[in-house]
Amino acid sequence: MALLINGKDHPNPKALEKILLAVERFARAMGAELITPRNITKEHWSNCSDSYLASRLVEESGELLRLIDGVSHSEPLDEELRLAIRKEAVDVANFAMFIADNYNCLH
Repeated sequence: MALLINGKDHPNPKALEKILLAVERFARAMGAELITPRNITKEHWSNCSDSYLASRLVEESGELLRLIDGVSHSEPLDEELRLAIRKEAVDVANFAMFIADNYNCLH
């Protein structure tokens, strides 16, 4: 199957497939986090101020940085740390998405 970018074959289809798979998996993780019982009842991000969303983005980024500080991604992770990194990375991405969505940048 040819993978097209702007109507042209991608010069490295295997690399592009790998990228798209990672993006798809991450997007699913983002959505799954948003519909957890603790998150589903929260106020919609469109009702949140820019300063609140930006401060939460910074806070979540700090949590992620503290988790990965000194950890090598070439070494196997224990399951607890792997899941914690995934959760914090997803939280960072979700807050960035909230901001982009509030400015209609996702259409």
